[in-house]
Amino acid sequence: MRTLSLRANVMYGEGDPYYVTNGLRSAQAAGGTLHQVGPGTARFQPVYAGNTAWAFVCAGEDMYRISVILTLMLAVVFVH
Repeated sequence: MRTLSLRANVMYGEGDPYYVTNGLRSAQAAGGTLHQVGPGTARFQPVYAGNTAWAFVCAGEDMYRISVILTLMLAVVFVH
């Protein structure tokens, strides 16, 4: 069994009324500068929702392609 895990924990996109708009308001209030929040040790990276969806599509296609190749390889092994 093949397994893949994609974990996009912070996403933003067109319908998001908080993430980008809050960042822009914060920068505007600080004279056009974004300030670091916290000590900078967080181990995550925000990602655009459309890129996350595309990653799932690509991963699914690759997993399918690999399963087809492995099935064909097993068929060749058992035929010969």
